[in-house]
Amino acid sequence: MSAVATKNEVEVFLAFFGGAGDGPGLFNSEIVKSVANAGFDDPRKIGLGGASVSSESKYLEWSDAAFGRSKAVDLLAYINENCMTMPVIVVAHSYGAEAAIKTIRQLKTTVTHLVTIDAVSWETKIALDAKPSNVQQWTNIYVSGFHDFTDVIAFLGGQWKKRAGADRNIDASDIAKASGIHVSHGTFLKMWGMALPYVRASIGLE
Repeated sequence: MSAVATKNEVEVFLAFFGGAGDGPGLFNSEIVKSVANAGFDDPRKIGLGGASVSSESKYLEWSDAAFGRSKAVDLLAYINENCMTMPVIVVAHSYGAEAAIKTIRQLKTTVTHLVTIDAVSWETKIALDAKPSNVQQWTNIYVSGFHDFTDVIAFLGGQWKKRAGADRNIDASDIAKASGIHVSHGTFLKMWGMALPYVRASIGLE
């Protein structure tokens, strides 16, 4: 875990929510968990050089929040009690986005930046379009088209794509095409990189 912030660093609280394929189960890809752990160890590994990550930052499986498990309850309690002045960044991939927003709605404090990365869920695709009232900025990144089998899974699961309430909607496929890189529902780290400039600016690093 990152040490206490030095004089020139911004201490931030990070909460990562993995999708249905990220935790135990058929795929168990851990694509979000691995990125989260790297960032907790050294913020520079996820593009947050200049920031110090709170030692209480957490990675959660989507089911932790969906089923009110102790890890999600503890997360809520910690943020409500300790993050009144500390920037809070919530990053959620796939089905984890629904779990993240359900968690955010229970918070008594502000989320500085919500990043949803190719969010999936039929329930929230239909019912959620507005930004939660306690979120300052919302960056929503999505994939258009089909690039590999993970995009088929996302489509069948209820891929959100654009959200009217987001401060910015970014089509990762357009950026990938212009840059000559591959992007798909499963390329979480590449899409996180597309959100990074906005996240850094929101916590005063740009």
